[in-house]
Amino acid sequence: MSEPLDTSPKVRHSVHMPKVENSETSTVLPDWMTASDAADDLGIERSTLALWAREGKITPLMKLPGIRGAYVFARADVERLAQERAS
Repeated sequence: MSEPLDTSPKVRHSVHMPKVENSETSTVLPDWMTASDAADDLGIERSTLALWAREGKITPLMKLPGIRGAYVFARADVERLAQERAS
């Protein structure tokens, strides 16, 4: 009889710390925010945040797949930008 197929997920997500695992290593990604959350924290529209990302004012961690894939931002970058805007 063959071994059962491993159907366990290789990526586990939590609200703040996604953890990506494989059989050889385990990597914890930095604390992240969705574009909507980042825009809310900055007091701007998502379209403005996307513009700032294109202009290089803030660098997204990644862009989610798909034609309209959303940006994901490092919380520390969002907080830094919020402080810059406040001063």
